[in-house]
Amino acid sequence: MKPLTFTPTAEITKPVDLTALRPDNLTGMKITDIERIKIRNGSASELVGDLFAVSGDNPRDIVFDGARSSLECIGSGMKYGSIQVMGDAGALTGCQMSGGVITITGDAGNFCANSMRGGLIRIRGSCGDYLASGLPGSKFAMNNGCVIVNGNAGKRLADRMRRGLIIVHGDVGPGTCSAMIAGTVMLLGNSGGNLGVHMKRGSIICSESCDLPDDRFLGQPFEGKGFLALIQRYLEEIGEPLNLCEKLGSPRYRFIGDLSHGGMGEVISYRF
Repeated sequence: MKPLTFTPTAEITKPVDLTALRPDNLTGMKITDIERIKIRNGSASELVGDLFAVSGDNPRDIVFDGARSSLECIGSGMKYGSIQVMGDAGALTGCQMSGGVITITGDAGNFCANSMRGGLIRIRGSCGDYLASGLPGSKFAMNNGCVIVNGNAGKRLADRMRRGLIIVHGDVGPGTCSAMIAGTVMLLGNSGGNLGVHMKRGSIICSESCDLPDDRFLGQPFEGKGFLALIQRYLEEIGEPLNLCEKLGSPRYRFIGDLSHGGMGEVISYRF
C-alpha cells in the first residue's frame, strides 16, 4: 500500500483548515469521497479535490507533499497513524492529538501541539510561539505525549503543561514553562527570560546556564544522572539519535521553585 498523498495543485495563500484530513477520519474512504470533503480555505469552503491532487491508498500513512505554512490544523485531533509534512506546517498542528506520529521536515507555526494528549510530534526545523501550551481559556495544556524540535522554539513554550516530554535542540523564547504543572522539558540551547515563572511542579533540564531570580528559585549543587537513563531509553524506543550523557555531561545545579507557587518544581542546570 502507498501513503495517501495530498499535493497542492495551485499556490495556497489563505489559511486552509486540514483537521478533516487525518488517518482516523479517512480510514475506509475512497479517493473520490476524500476529494469531495469540504474544508475551510480562508473564509470560504472548498472541496479537497479543488486544492489538492490526491493519490495513494493507505489513509493510516498520510503525506502532505509540498506543504507550506498556510496549511493549518494538520493532525488536529489525530488518534492513530502517521502524518508526514514535506515542508512547513501552519498553526495548530497536532492540536489535541491523542495518538500517532506527525513528522514535519520544515518549520511549524504557532500553537503546535496545543492541548496535546498523546502521540509524538517531530519538528526537524523550528517552531513558533506557544508550543505545547493550552488553548485560550483551557486550564491545562499538553497532558501527555512527546514533542521533539531540532531547531528553535518561540515564547511561552509548555505554558500550563501537565504531562509529557518536550526536547528542544535550539534556543527558546521567554516565558518557557510558565505556570507548568508537571512534565519534563529539556532545553539543549539557550533559555529565554522568565523561565519557569509560576511553575508548580515538573522538571526543566537546561544544558546551558539559566537566569533564575533568587527570590523564586533556591539552588544547590547537584550531580544526579538517573533521570537521564529513563529519557534515553524512551528516545531509543522511538528511534531518536540523541546520546544525552554525551551531549550533556554532568549536571551542576538543581533549583527548586517557583517558591511563590509552592516550590515543588525543579530546574536542573548543566552550566552555572
